[in-house]
Amino acid sequence: MECPAGYYCLPGTKAAHQYPCPEGTYSNQTGLGNPRDCKPCPGGTFCASAGLSAPSGPCSPGYYCASKARVPNPGRDGTGSLCPAGHYCPPGSSKPQPCPTGTVLPQAGMVFRNSCLPCPAGRFCQGEGLAAVSGTCYAGYFCDLGSTQPDHRHCPPGFYCPEGSEFPVPCSPGSFSSGSGKWHSAECQLCPAGYSCSGPGAHTPELCPAGHFCLPGTNLSTQHPCPKGTFGPRTGATRESDCEPCPAGMYCSAPGLSQPSGFCYPGYHCAKGAVSPAPFKHRVESSSLALPGNDICPTGHFCPRGTGYPVPCPPGSFSPSVGLEAEEQCQPCPAGHYCSGTGLSELAQTSLCDPGYVCLEGNSAPCPSDGIHGYRCPRGFYCPAGTGLELPCEPGTFSPVPGAGTCLPCPPGMACASAATVEPLTCPRGYYCPAGTAAPLPCPEGTLNTLEGALAPTACRLCPVGRYCRGEANWEPDGLCSAGYYCAGGATDATPRGTPAFPLSGPCPPGHYCPEGTHFPVACPAGTLNNATGGASPQSCVPCYPGSFCAAAGLSSPTGPCSEGFYCPANSSSVSPTALLCPKGHFCLSGTAQPTPCPAGEYQPATGSASCIPCQRGFYCQDLVTGDPKRCPPHSYCPTGTRVPLTCPEGTFTPGNMTGLWNEKECLPCLPGHYCRHGQLEGKCAAGYFCLAGSSQAAPQGHSFSWRFLAGCRWGQVCAGLCPAGFYCLEGSEVPIPCPANTLRDLPGAVRREDCLPCPPGRWCKAGDSEAHPCPSGHYCPGGNGSEQGSPLAPQQCPPQTFRGQPGARSLSDCQPCPPGYHCPLPGLARFEDYPCPPGYWCPGKGDTFLCPAGTARTQPGAKSLEECDPCSPGYYCPDPAQTGLPNTQGVPCKPGYECPAGSVNPKPCRPGLYCGALTGEPSVCPAGYHCPEGSSTYNNPEQLCVFPYYCPPGSAHPVPCEGGSMALPLPGLRDSLEKFCRVCAAGTYRSAPLLTAPCQPCPAGFLCPPGSESYHQQPCPRGHYCPSLAPAPLPCPPGTHGSSHFGKHRGDCQPCPAGTFNHLPAQAACFPCGSSSSSQPGATSCTCHGLNRAFQQSDASCICQAGYVYYDERGRKDPDSNSDQDCRPQVDELCAPGQVRLAATRRCVVPARHDCSPACGREGGEIHAELGICQCKQYISAEELCDQLCLLRAPRISLAFGTHRELLLRMGEGEVREVANVLGPDEHVQNSQRVHLVLFSPSGVLGFIVSSTDVLDAFLMGDFPSNQLLQKGHRFQRTSSKDPQALPLVPNPVVCLEAGDTILFQLSIDSQDRASSHYPVYQKQHLYNSNPSWDFGPFRRLNHLIQETHLNLSWFAHVFLESGTYVFRDNTVQEHFLIVTVNEANVSCDPRAVPFQPSSLFQLARHGVLKQQDLNLAPNWAAITALLFVLGSLTVVLTTLAIVFQPAGPASSPLKGWKPRWRSLGEPHIPPEYILLKDSLQFYQMLGPRGSGGDAASGEKGTAPNAGEPLARRVLEDFSARTLYDKLEDQNLHVAAQLAKHRMDVLGFYNGISHRIQSLVDMVQALDPDALKIFARQRICGHKPADNSRAAEGDEQGDEHCGNTFQPGSSGAPWQEVRELMKALEVLLGNAPCRNGAVKGELEHKVQAQDAVQVVPSLGSLASGRKSGVQGQDHELPQQWELFSRKDAFFSFPGHAEHGLDLQLPYLTELEVEGLVAASPLAKTLCEIKQALVNLQEPSDPDNPDSDHQTSVGSSALL
Repeated sequence: MECPAGYYCLPGTKAAHQYPCPEGTYSNQTGLGNPRDCKPCPGGTFCASAGLSAPSGPCSPGYYCASKARVPNPGRDGTGSLCPAGHYCPPGSSKPQPCPTGTVLPQAGMVFRNSCLPCPAGRFCQGEGLAAVSGTCYAGYFCDLGSTQPDHRHCPPGFYCPEGSEFPVPCSPGSFSSGSGKWHSAECQLCPAGYSCSGPGAHTPELCPAGHFCLPGTNLSTQHPCPKGTFGPRTGATRESDCEPCPAGMYCSAPGLSQPSGFCYPGYHCAKGAVSPAPFKHRVESSSLALPGNDICPTGHFCPRGTGYPVPCPPGSFSPSVGLEAEEQCQPCPAGHYCSGTGLSELAQTSLCDPGYVCLEGNSAPCPSDGIHGYRCPRGFYCPAGTGLELPCEPGTFSPVPGAGTCLPCPPGMACASAATVEPLTCPRGYYCPAGTAAPLPCPEGTLNTLEGALAPTACRLCPVGRYCRGEANWEPDGLCSAGYYCAGGATDATPRGTPAFPLSGPCPPGHYCPEGTHFPVACPAGTLNNATGGASPQSCVPCYPGSFCAAAGLSSPTGPCSEGFYCPANSSSVSPTALLCPKGHFCLSGTAQPTPCPAGEYQPATGSASCIPCQRGFYCQDLVTGDPKRCPPHSYCPTGTRVPLTCPEGTFTPGNMTGLWNEKECLPCLPGHYCRHGQLEGKCAAGYFCLAGSSQAAPQGHSFSWRFLAGCRWGQVCAGLCPAGFYCLEGSEVPIPCPANTLRDLPGAVRREDCLPCPPGRWCKAGDSEAHPCPSGHYCPGGNGSEQGSPLAPQQCPPQTFRGQPGARSLSDCQPCPPGYHCPLPGLARFEDYPCPPGYWCPGKGDTFLCPAGTARTQPGAKSLEECDPCSPGYYCPDPAQTGLPNTQGVPCKPGYECPAGSVNPKPCRPGLYCGALTGEPSVCPAGYHCPEGSSTYNNPEQLCVFPYYCPPGSAHPVPCEGGSMALPLPGLRDSLEKFCRVCAAGTYRSAPLLTAPCQPCPAGFLCPPGSESYHQQPCPRGHYCPSLAPAPLPCPPGTHGSSHFGKHRGDCQPCPAGTFNHLPAQAACFPCGSSSSSQPGATSCTCHGLNRAFQQSDASCICQAGYVYYDERGRKDPDSNSDQDCRPQVDELCAPGQVRLAATRRCVVPARHDCSPACGREGGEIHAELGICQCKQYISAEELCDQLCLLRAPRISLAFGTHRELLLRMGEGEVREVANVLGPDEHVQNSQRVHLVLFSPSGVLGFIVSSTDVLDAFLMGDFPSNQLLQKGHRFQRTSSKDPQALPLVPNPVVCLEAGDTILFQLSIDSQDRASSHYPVYQKQHLYNSNPSWDFGPFRRLNHLIQETHLNLSWFAHVFLESGTYVFRDNTVQEHFLIVTVNEANVSCDPRAVPFQPSSLFQLARHGVLKQQDLNLAPNWAAITALLFVLGSLTVVLTTLAIVFQPAGPASSPLKGWKPRWRSLGEPHIPPEYILLKDSLQFYQMLGPRGSGGDAASGEKGTAPNAGEPLARRVLEDFSARTLYDKLEDQNLHVAAQLAKHRMDVLGFYNGISHRIQSLVDMVQALDPDALKIFARQRICGHKPADNSRAAEGDEQGDEHCGNTFQPGSSGAPWQEVRELMKALEVLLGNAPCRNGAVKGELEHKVQAQDAVQVVPSLGSLASGRKSGVQGQDHELPQQWELFSRKDAFFSFPGHAEHGLDLQLPYLTELEVEGLVAASPLAKTLCEIKQALVNLQEPSDPDNPDSDHQTSVGSSALL
């Protein structure tokens, strides 16, 4: 049997599987007979067991299997191993694969090639399989990722690259570097004046543009614009003074103008430096205070267009107004004035015209006479000063000549009646004319003037006595005074009236008479009088009046009455009061004209009596003279003064024995039934008559009977007469007797009973009736005689329940029953209508009545049924009539304090809080300020008034105390409301409810008392806050602190966040831990990232790269948003080629013509905008076409709040609320947001949603809208009707304006099948529009994590924007769909009249302040750098070749050959002149040797060091032999060697540094432009001519020749000339050797105080870098600057040590310092002589051009 595969069979093998191939081998063949036939496991595989027919499998990843591997991950057993560092081993590796050059892999066991990391920037990795970087990049070079050599990339011009540079560092703005390979910032030169170095990395200064000036270091061509009011017509301006002021008549309105903006506006003057075409002082002034002001055209001037200085208004005009534009606008000089000067600005500056002249408008002379501007005043007129029109002389004045300034007054006795009088007139008779009379003045009434030309009113005389002068202007009297009148003088009428001057004038006075024209009144004689005025004759006087006397003449009334007892008869002209004596039997009163007889009943027995004596009553007197009274007889009466007794009146009587009656009423009335005559009783009254009293006849007539007589008959009244009808009168009847009832007597005078007849049936006869009446209604009359027994005496009443409506009923059957609705309760009813069913009852008919039941009443009569009983009225109650027994008519009035609603049976007590007056049906609410307990009948009782500390709102049942948390206010007035009389305890105070009158108490520290707190115990100060006493609100612990416990009392209770934590929010109970890549100090508000250029994200405590920076992880993958503690590097953006545009979103450079804008703009397309780097679409959707102003006004304002379980709520204004479910965000510290904006991220695009109505909002939130409402790519949104509820106003790719604190609610579109294709916002951190590079966008990173890496289902995402700035978000799937958010700063609001969402058009981007950031880190232009390096290399080769070719043949032809003198071989190796003086100052070498050499000042050789202040003796080389030179050099070499040995390492470091400097110098020289060098050298030579150096002077002479001529190269050629200039420059360095050190050393000691070492002595580094601009051309002055070494502490730092890693604490010595060191040693003289020998060797080198030395020297000096 054949041996199976994987086995071998030795001879004698018993079983097929007896001898398997050992581990590490296999056999795929059969029939093997020897173990050596088993194949070793090939490389890259392993054979894990014996007997294998094939390898077990490939070697594990990260391992390699060389051969005979037994395991997939062999150890160090010779069969393989772990993949070493610097290599990678994919599965099945037979050997490690080295990482390619430019990569590094420090870890072992890596699998794939991408594990090889690119060499870090700033390092280089040279060779394959590197486990560590090879080293750092050389200075002057930079190494980006994957660099393979230390000089990977040459540092480009405009940049510098220190050692280990990752990228070129641009020269700072305002500086430039024209050469490449720079390695220090000091090599960047300051931009010269007149040039600008725009931006970082400038390599060539740009000429300053016109309109601007460029100071040294200007970094932007427009950085320094010429200010307003100036302009810069030329380029290359170096200072502000180069800007010219705007010329007169023109203005420069903006900064940076290259020419004036234009001419000044008319009406303004621009003298110089105007900034506005219409300048106003104090508002738009000139740009410089030194320039004259510019202003509106002043008064008195006019300014045409382009006026530099105001033009004055010409003579004859003026201008009080400003801003005149032309001469025509100057106002003419007003009439009456003259304007003789120019530029008059106001009326006060004009002068009045001279008197006597008229000045018209525009006059310029004081007395014009040309007739155009004025003329002389004419006759009859006057012209005062300032007359514009002649004035006529007023009446009363005149002007006889022309040119009058005033009018003359009219002379006395003359009149000037009219205006403009030239000659006056004589005053006429009857008038007078004083001076200035316009019209003659008439003599007044009562006067006259008989002459002409009267001068004064005294010429008018009074009218004569007895005559009158009527009217004015009389020159004679009008006539005599009328009879009966007296004219005393000045009378004005024939019947005058008295005046104060002539009171007697007028009617003739009483007691007088006046004939016609009398000269005085005539008195009436005695005994006569005239009591009237106007007596005209003696007949006007009448005799004295009867009873009076007239004792004098001229009386108007009697003198007095006649005396008592006398009389004065008529026509007696009595002149005495006792004219005649009164006779007996008469009496004469005072003023009696005739004696009066004594009246009846009186008498007078004497004469001269004034009265009579009366007779006494009860008696009578018949004699008038003697008198004898008698007693009045019976039947008579005698009153006082009775002469004859009077008989008693008829109907009265007296008894016979009754005398002495004095009053008629004392006579007695006649007795009843009798009659009386002549005072006596005559007999009885006759039958058929009645005599009650006062009857004087037996059958009295004419008096009708009246029952009033029975009440009493008055005295004198006749109560008697014929017996009336219906009565009968017996003889002597006092009163008539009525006929009995039911009888009838229709005639008067009945004398007996029988004269009364029976009453007929159907009639009713009452007692005493004279006629029968029909039986009355309601009765029946059966008839009969009143004397019959049983017959009724009166009509019989119809019984109750019946009525009789008609009279004349004869029987009971004539009575009718009562109808329904009525009841007849009484008998004898005539009308049932008068007895309706009474109130409170209902009557069904036939007289039945029923009470209305309880709770009902009947207020009106006539109820026919129970239904007509109404419910009891409000305010009344109707009890059960069965209990009260009373009907319910209007109900019982409700008593005060009770209420009775409609239908009440019983009253109820008034409810609490209400009061019930009388008749209350509906209680009244207790008014505010009072309380009404139950049963209140009123509210205004004193005990119901609400008093402190209570208040009573309307409807209070009891006083209400102020609630806990508020205090009662003791204010006047009704305590009617909680708001007025209870003040809520302010925040920080509290009040317990039981303390009714207590005020609000202060809240103790550590507790919170919000407004209205009743207690503080349950409200401790919340965590994260502290509450001092009386704190109105908890004060939040500030950021950087936290409050971990309750009861915080003061700021100190807020504990600082410990190290490693932070708190960026106020009011936090705990601090947030810093992430793994950051740390913090105690009390930090943010953490500090460990890596550079990283921004700490407070939301998730991560450190991510700032915008513009990137990070590459260990795998070399860019990961700028991951958390790490590694540094972030500046992002290098590609340099756009000419014609390309950088996209703002991706920073890529694109060709505008090839860029497709349809993804962003739709099918209409667009083009890329060069400035903004965004697609400018051809069409946009205007927000105004979606929602106009009316829509915007009606749109609800949406705010954000949270529910009790922090569910997100959207509130529309103050009304409706919508809950949004399945939402992520906002952050926990956000409590609300005043404005919410909605954005939709969907496959259709990023759409800004304009909330036009709540219906549209609901449709949007619910997704209840058709898909065609969304924008589709390439389709424009069509606005639908405003009535369409499904129309959604959406703006694609919008820009939205927010205020700080606004919220955006994003609607997401999650693809459950492919979540990576979901649509949600992603923050574009690297977008060039973003303005906040450190913004924390952690919530958006969290959103991305939840969508991409979890299966959480989200529909909405909310974020509150708190930081101002511009932020750009793109769609996760479609990068062309974006949203731009601009957040305004605090106190800056968005336009309230504009829709928040606007299209991202150029106009809207500019309006929202969106700009593309320009500060980019651009990649170097390798093509330009390569070309430049190639040019520089070529130039170096050419120059080197030329230098070799044209090198002189002699050994002394080049100064470099003589650089090392022969004597140097005798001692130590050469020490360059630029060595460093260590630790000790120059003073040390002035003391015979350096410290530490074993010698001091005394041990030095004599003459080795001169004494201080002594100049060194000048020697020449011939004074010394070679032996002497050797001895001197050997002595000095001992000191130099000791010093050099001590500081050898330091010198070595310095040497390395200077080597780099020399190399830089070589590079600079190679890069120099020969032509520019020549021009620069000539400029330096022309500008500097020192006078104290003969050698320099010679060079100056040569230089002067070249100042005006173009440089012509010598015969040796331009290249050789350049080499010679370079060599000469090096020789000049040796020329500064100390030949004259002793002479100048003393001078330099006092100059070092005033000069900086950097300014005085250029450093070697400055020499190498070409920056010795401050000392170029000044080589002859260098020895004079050695004074620097006089300072003991003159230590300097050497630039470049730090860059080369040298830690040298050495004083830095410049070139001059080295020269000073050498000058202080004995070598000074020797070196000076050697230098002179070198000069001598150089002179014969150019025999054809003897002046070449001078030219070369000058050129070299200029070069250095």
